[in-house]
Amino acid sequence: MPPQTETIQVYHQFNKLPETCPKVPKLSKFNGHGLPLEYVAHYVIALGELAIGKSYLHRYFATSLIEVAFQRYSELKPDSVADWADLQKKFLDHL
Repeated sequence: MPPQTETIQVYHQFNKLPETCPKVPKLSKFNGHGLPLEYVAHYVIALGELAIGKSYLHRYFATSLIEVAFQRYSELKPDSVADWADLQKKFLDHL
């Protein structure tokens, strides 16, 4: 019997990276320990020019989470996150 796979919902639109920024910067990983508000500030700074486009902030946020932080993120209901501001609020409220 083949292993079961879960469908992972995507909470953002996929926008192509601008030609001036062909790669996503290397992001530090947040495990859920420490100060979430401070982590969000570091995350926004690390994205640099991509932080101007709110969809990029939203798109790459999950890739910077591990352990408990990613678990909390993955518990969000599909289509429950409207935009970057909403994601920040839900993230900070649940850690």
